[in-house]
Amino acid sequence: MAYRFLLCRKADTYKPCCRNLAYHANGKLWCADCKRPRGKLAPRVIEALSRVIAIYPEVRAQVHILRDESELPNGETEQTADTLAGDTDVSAAPLEHDGQSEIC
Repeated sequence: MAYRFLLCRKADTYKPCCRNLAYHANGKLWCADCKRPRGKLAPRVIEALSRVIAIYPEVRAQVHILRDESELPNGETEQTADTLAGDTDVSAAPLEHDGQSEIC
C-alpha cells in the first residue's frame, strides 16, 4: 500500500486536481483519481514517514496531510514537496500498488 496524502499546499488550493488526494509511488505524488502527477516529496519526509511506520505500522493506512512546509522540532521550517513535478510524465504513473490495481 502506498502512502496517501490530502494535498493542502497553496498550488493545490489554486489549481486543485479531483479531490486533492494523492498517493506516493516511484518517488512521486500521483492523483488518486486521475493518476496525473502532483509533485514529489522531499527525501527527508519519506525517511521520517518510514521511521514512524516502522514503529507504528497502522499509520501507513492513514491519509496524511501535505502542506508547503513542515515545522521541524527546532522551530525551523522545511519545504516538504515539489509542486511543479516538471520531470514527471503522466505515462509513468503506476497503476498498481503491491500487486493490486488502483481502485477509484
